[in-house]
Amino acid sequence: METTSPLPKEVPAMPGGELQPAEEKDLSNIRKVLQEASEFKYSQGDDIWGPKPFTDDEVGKMIASGNMFVYKVDGGVAASVLLLPNDERMWGEEQGGDNTALYVHKLNTGNAFRGQEIGKKVMKLAEDIAGKSGKTKLRLDCPYDNENLYNYYIDLGFHEVRRQDRPLSPGRRNQDKEIFKAALLEKEIAVPTN
Repeated sequence: METTSPLPKEVPAMPGGELQPAEEKDLSNIRKVLQEASEFKYSQGDDIWGPKPFTDDEVGKMIASGNMFVYKVDGGVAASVLLLPNDERMWGEEQGGDNTALYVHKLNTGNAFRGQEIGKKVMKLAEDIAGKSGKTKLRLDCPYDNENLYNYYIDLGFHEVRRQDRPLSPGRRNQDKEIFKAALLEKEIAVPTN
């Protein structure tokens, strides 16, 4: 994971909440929201994150990377997301190191905010961050056998670049899962002219 975020520290606000770089004080709230999202995904048949609880160490590393962002509503963490400047692990050396793309990982929403289109707001703010950073694409991966999640991203304007079935790394969250059936998705975004 990249340890220094090249993303702007000033991020746009959106009615009902704001996306901001995560801080150490957010750790327990991020862990709670990640765990709620993981349990929800698992209940829907998406076992990529597995059922084991997120640890302070895992979440602390994400925060320390400078790439973890939180979406807060009335001061509380409603969602979090990792915005990475590269992703060679999933996209390969050429596409994963593409300086024109921002890579979205671990988008999640807490139970209290589910159904309020928080994920859509976070993705819009991620587009804004990417555009202000001179990026022209958002990229992500998701399980292609999770039709609901796959279609969610398609409905947000992403298109499939390719599919790959790849072995999961030894440090994966779900030790019972051996293969990740990944759809690599991309969305072109406009770069602000200002």
